[in-house]
This record gives sequence, C-alpha cells and structure tokens, in this order.
Amino acid sequence: MKKTLCTALAAVLCLSVLSACGPEQAEKQVDLSAFAQTLQEEYEFASYLGGAGSGQRV
Repeated sequence: MKKTLCTALAAVLCLSVLSACGPEQAEKQVDLSAFAQTLQEEYEFASYLGGAGSGQRV
C-alpha cells in the first residue's frame, strides 16, 4: 500500500514539475484592419470594411 502511494505521489510530483517548466508563449497580436484592407484589395469586396477614414458608418 505504501509503495503504491509513494509511486503515485512521485508521478504526480514529476508531472507537476514538468508542466510548470513548459516553454513561455508570447501573446499573438492580430491587426484586423490590415486583414480587412487585404481582403478589399485582393478580392474587391466588402467596401463597408473601409475603416474610419472612409466616411462610412457600419
């Protein structure tokens, strides 16, 4: 009983240490206005996505 409990606790300890030492991930920033501009230029649709400078309201 003690051997099984000790093995289980050792496994949990190892997994918690390994998961805490994972690689750091930087947050991704998405520029939706540039994406909309690309859609407009490439596919020539969705003129309402012109943004603040177009003078149109959504």
